[in-house]
Amino acid sequence: MPVLGNYLAVIFIWSTTPLAIKISNSGLSAFASVALRMVLAFVLTAIVIAMIKHSAGLKRRHWPLYAVSSLGLFPNMLVVYLAANYIPSGLISVMFAMTPIASGLFAARLLGEPFLVARKMLALLVALCGLTMIFLEQAQLGLDAIFGIGLMALSVVIFSLSQVGSKYLQQRYSAEPLEQTFGALTFAIPGFVVSWYVFDGAVPTVFEASSLWAVIYLAVIGSLLGFAAYFSILQQLPVALVSVIPLVTPMLALWLGVVVLNESISLPLVLGSVLILSALAGYDGTLVSRVQGYAGKLIRR
Repeated sequence: MPVLGNYLAVIFIWSTTPLAIKISNSGLSAFASVALRMVLAFVLTAIVIAMIKHSAGLKRRHWPLYAVSSLGLFPNMLVVYLAANYIPSGLISVMFAMTPIASGLFAARLLGEPFLVARKMLALLVALCGLTMIFLEQAQLGLDAIFGIGLMALSVVIFSLSQVGSKYLQQRYSAEPLEQTFGALTFAIPGFVVSWYVFDGAVPTVFEASSLWAVIYLAVIGSLLGFAAYFSILQQLPVALVSVIPLVTPMLALWLGVVVLNESISLPLVLGSVLILSALAGYDGTLVSRVQGYAGKLIRR
């Protein structure tokens, strides 16, 4: 798939994933839902690799890359699934929009990228103000909402560490996107299965149609295609352009939550979201001009 196609696919998938997670959790426990999704994704990825006889099989020398990439799946995705039991799908996407700033903190350490500059510190302050506004509004809903926000904050940290670590190791190990997807799933699957067995252990015998279709969608589109597309653009595009995606997905996710699940949107949530997204836009002072330049190259590809 062309780079532009992968880029647009990631935007679509990330916008719909929180909604699909909420739907899948409606008929299954979070542990069963995410474990079933990842097992299906693993099997499908293995079948695809076997059918095309591709050189995307696991390579022992790439194990460090697989291990770091798998953190974005386990425990990260389990944390997101648990958070979906406590907060709306749109808020999950808004919280996830903090990822670029968190990634900047890790990139400063691992990749040597500058962070302690006035512009980035101001962006961090604005984002924290928006997050505080959302937190105070959600806190009025009770401890469940606070717990959900805390889980998503943990998810942002884990995913950001995985993203920056993967980018760092990709400079040393040249793994194709499908191989990296399969490797990450291979390393993550045991964690999902053990977590389900320890904290749930109930084998689902009856599935709600909507929940089952959501799991299938997340396995095929969200995992197999989504992970491959994400690892592809992470390899081929600058971090600045990849970081634009969280600017787009929260608004789409909020809209989908209202239309499909009849979720409510409060004024503090909207204002807090605007502050967070504004902070992301100003995080890189050259973001707009760089995105315009890369977008032109992207379209020509």
